[in-house]
Amino acid sequence: MVKDIDKLGEWDFPGQELADRNFRDVAQELVKNQGWGYKLPTGGGYPKLYPPDKTQPMIPVPKTPSPHKRSFANFLAQVKRSGGIWPVPPRKEAK
Repeated sequence: MVKDIDKLGEWDFPGQELADRNFRDVAQELVKNQGWGYKLPTGGGYPKLYPPDKTQPMIPVPKTPSPHKRSFANFLAQVKRSGGIWPVPPRKEAK
């Protein structure tokens, strides 16, 4: 676990390397609107999401779709345990 996330340098942005759109949508929302960090793997392995709360562990993001429906549910459970919000509540329109 990385204790000082700032030492990782520049953050990446989730994109087409995540073949499953469900994982990509969650990762993009967390990075854009909830202050999470995202790093592509330097060699093999999974991309990683880093929650803004540095006491929480990083979360590996699967790059390929899984035939098991539990994998996405387990990923969301990890995100929620680390402080992420999904699904995002609808925004109230200003009157």
